[in-house]
Amino acid sequence: MLVETYECEEVSKETWKMKKVALDLISKLGLGGQATMCGSIDGETIRSPYREMTKEEHDVWKIICPEEYEIEEYKSSPIPLRVLQVIDYAKGLGIYDKLEIWDKVSSTIKDPILVARKGKSWQEDFQTFILARWGEELDEWPAMLNKAGRMAKEKLLSAIGALKRESTRRLVDLKDTPERDCISIRIPYSTYL
Repeated sequence: MLVETYECEEVSKETWKMKKVALDLISKLGLGGQATMCGSIDGETIRSPYREMTKEEHDVWKIICPEEYEIEEYKSSPIPLRVLQVIDYAKGLGIYDKLEIWDKVSSTIKDPILVARKGKSWQEDFQTFILARWGEELDEWPAMLNKAGRMAKEKLLSAIGALKRESTRRLVDLKDTPERDCISIRIPYSTYL
């Protein structure tokens, strides 16, 4: 089983003295954004080593792993020890509102991911952080990007095909409908958009 974690190595390898210097500078410089990435474990203030997902990453992972599970409910596959350690550390920071595992719908995708959420999904400042992923094989980012593109294209083509079939069926029905009966036919406004 392969595991990839997404810690910023410089932050995760900081000594106690380096953490103190970093936290003092964050405070002195008024870096409110950086301050929101700090938590406390055993009374010691520390910085979270995890970064927020980019929009592209979020979109790709949501295509590849559309199922969201709260970590307490996940049962599709065993969670590796290293990922359990990441979950423990992230929970201990106390700065994330929710930890989730995003997983696949089919067995062709073999690598679930662990994410942390801050805020509520309907809020403008809602954030998603990528913490880890695991599986028998972990494709590189360009391959994941291509895979997500193929999956999105297949889904769009399928939806367009279904619309085309439904439109053809309705057109045939309409051709067989006497003109006077067409007066009561209503087409939703959204159909034209």
